[in-house]
Amino acid sequence: MTVVVEDTEAGSVVSGYLGAPSSALDDGILVTGDSDLVTGFSSWRTGTLIGCDVEFDTRSTVRPRSGDGTSDVFIVGTLLSGSATFVSTEGSNAIAPSSVLVYPAMVPFYFEFEGPFHYSLITVTAAELGVTSRALQRLAGRVQIQDSPFSAALVGILGSARPASGTLGDSALASVGESAMHMLRQIVALSDHDHFAARSDHRIGRVLEWIDEHLTAPDLTPDVVAAELHMSLRQLHRLFGATDFTCGQYVLDRRLQRIRDDIPRAGADVSLTEIAARWGVLDASHFSKAFRRRFGLSPREYRRLVQR
Repeated sequence: MTVVVEDTEAGSVVSGYLGAPSSALDDGILVTGDSDLVTGFSSWRTGTLIGCDVEFDTRSTVRPRSGDGTSDVFIVGTLLSGSATFVSTEGSNAIAPSSVLVYPAMVPFYFEFEGPFHYSLITVTAAELGVTSRALQRLAGRVQIQDSPFSAALVGILGSARPASGTLGDSALASVGESAMHMLRQIVALSDHDHFAARSDHRIGRVLEWIDEHLTAPDLTPDVVAAELHMSLRQLHRLFGATDFTCGQYVLDRRLQRIRDDIPRAGADVSLTEIAARWGVLDASHFSKAFRRRFGLSPREYRRLVQR
């Protein structure tokens, strides 16, 4: 990664720090402060995941040079040390160490770091996470993510990713990157569960939770779900009208996510069809097509990617 620093009357414009995944972005930010800006930015790679650490030793402010909201790229960051205030269109947030932030890369924001600090970030898209755009936008609407085991694990991964990138082999690094994405997918899922559970008809939250607990059942059809939850099929379809899925689509989507999470952990001698069958997907041809449609890669291509 090549960081470019241009001094202006308003401050120093830093660009190029977001690395290859965001190369299409105008990632320029305006920084004011007395730190060495070039050495303050350092990138790292873990598998397919690329991030950046920012460390300054003085009070600093950071804001994007432009922000038109047209990109589908989101920033996920955590303050590893120091204190800061983050301001965006969603409001003002006091940031403490271990806070997890999610915000659109091209929407105006403003950081004020109170002194020496260490901030780590990655850029992601809904497609990379395997979630819907709406789900990621809902998560970003919260800006600061509530503490949970998943967010705590994500903080730990982001905090150790840069040193790990200089010591681990490719396969181990790929696992680190996939672990970070898994934690973030779980955070998105929890956010969506809370969102739907808080709707005027709270029953959707109970339905989603029940489905997640029974994904391994091969016969998990809408008729079975409705019967087990003591409601009519029409009531079930009406509840799913508040989500981005039909009931059948939600079941398949959650199964595909679980299968994808299991692929890196399964041994090379475990077939992909066996992994799929564990989660109730028994048609190998349908599984391969659905996986490619959902994640942009065939199951075999994904396995090669995460295990190389």
